[in-house]
Order: sequence, then structure tokens, then C-alpha cells
Amino acid sequence: MREIDLAVAWEWPYDAGFVERLLARAAGQGRLAMAITRHNLEWVLDELAVGRLCIRRLLDRAVDEQPAFRPLGPLAERRGARILNRFERQERACDKARNHLLCAARGVPVPPTVIVSPFMHDPSPPDVPAALGRPFVVKPASGSGSEGVVLDARSVEDVQQARRTFWADRYLLQQRVQPCLLDGRRAWFRVFYVHGQVIPCWWDDVTHIYAPLHLDEEMRHGLSGLRPTVRRIARVVGLDFFTSEIVLGSDGRLVCVDYANAPCDLRLQSQHPDGVPDGVIERIVDALLSGLPRREAAPAWGRVADEVYR
Repeated sequence: MREIDLAVAWEWPYDAGFVERLLARAAGQGRLAMAITRHNLEWVLDELAVGRLCIRRLLDRAVDEQPAFRPLGPLAERRGARILNRFERQERACDKARNHLLCAARGVPVPPTVIVSPFMHDPSPPDVPAALGRPFVVKPASGSGSEGVVLDARSVEDVQQARRTFWADRYLLQQRVQPCLLDGRRAWFRVFYVHGQVIPCWWDDVTHIYAPLHLDEEMRHGLSGLRPTVRRIARVVGLDFFTSEIVLGSDGRLVCVDYANAPCDLRLQSQHPDGVPDGVIERIVDALLSGLPRREAAPAWGRVADEVYR
């Protein structure tokens, strides 16, 4: 039986830089990693099914886009794999309304929020309490990225117009949290949770530009609450790899405004201005590989590609 320490399934072309870094880092650390794409998926599934292949840890970044990858996680898990973000958990964790209720109940600091039924079930105008302030945020419970999000809603009419966009989805009406300024930066943070490790970053909500948040900055600005907050969210949503958005408001409180985003956008900043800093990608890669056994000599990742999955 051939054992693979870490396999990453991927489909999105912009993942190429991340996957290349992951495979190269694994080989450099004496670990055997492989990429699974649509080109070798059938072979991998066959090898797993007959017991000729064993994967210790699987990161599947393709299953949410391509149904053909659905059997991969269960098959690998039956052979003993640890699945990073099991598909059913990731699907469940994408429900922002569910996450809001769970996080609020477990003590995660969240902004005042109203959850509205799908327009198709109840088209009547909802109450918009004054506590939300004006303007406020309207976002679909199942949306990804900024799709369907209204940042400057002021009236019930704005809410009704937004609800018609995804008429089968619940919506969140949420107080718009204004970040304070820290050394001239907006105090908005996107925090990665990766296989038990927490990696916080500055993330400008206007420009969408990342920067690493260094430990001395955390201490100087009193941001020690970022890490325990994200660890608590991880326990609530049951994911191994996600990001949260947390804001330090003008009142000095940390508030989580987006609970769990997965799969994470891992475009490299060296290739895309609004991508993740390359140094942060290296830390993510190290976290994904952490705890795996080291081999005396792992073949270079290019040679692994030729030997293993062609």
C-alpha cells in the first residue's frame, strides 16, 4: 500500500500557487504530498477503493464545486484519513443565520442582528429595530463573498429589495460595526483557523488588502481576544480550516461580523494584490502539515507527480 501524508484536491485555477507551495514545502520537510485533480481523480478513487492507497490527511478544495469529488472524502476516511473540513460540516457552516445563533449562544461577541425568513415563504416586510442603527448591513445567510450583501441599507424597502435577490434564502439584518483606527489602519481583521492554529491578519474591509498581524502589534493594540474568539468559533462550527472577520469597534470591543468562511481564498498576494500575503500562506502550509510524520527522504514534488498520479 502506498501512503500519502497529505493530499489536496483542487479545481479552482487560482489555487495553483498555493498547491505548488504546499507540495514543495511537504517534500522539503520530508513528507509525501500529492495533488488530486479531475485528471487523476478516477485513479485515486479506484486505488482507495481496493486498498492500494492510504491518505493520512485530506484537504478537499474541489468538492464544493465538482460533485465528482463527493466520494473522495468518505473513501479516504474509511481508509483512516483525517478530513480537513468534512463536506457536510462545511455546507452546514456556510449558513450564516445558523452560525449567528450558535455563536451568540456560546458567548462569541456578535453585533445586534435580526434574522428574516426567506422571501418566498414570508414576503411581508420585517421589523427593522432602531438598535440596528442606520445604515445597517443586509446579507443572505448562504451567500459567499460579498454576493447579495448590502452595506448601506437604511429602510425596509432596501431590505425587501435585497431579499428578492435570493428569495429562497434567509437574510441577516446586522448592525454595521465601524472599526476604530490603529496606527492609521482600520481595525478590521481576517483570522485564519488552520488545523488548530490561529493566524490573524489585518484585512481592510474597503480595499480588501491583507497584511500580516504581528505578535507585537497584537500586544500593543490589546488584541489578545482575537485568538480565543476564533478558537471558540472553531468549536461551535466544527471546522478545521476557515476564516473569521473580527472588528475592533470604536467602543473598544472586538465583535465578530462574519463567523466562518470556507473554503478560504488562498490566492497569493505576490500574484494578486488582494491575495493572502505569501508569508501567511507559508504559515498556513506549515499548519496543514503539522503533526505528520517525517520520512528520511521524501521525493521532490515534481517527481511525486510523475510516479504517483500519472
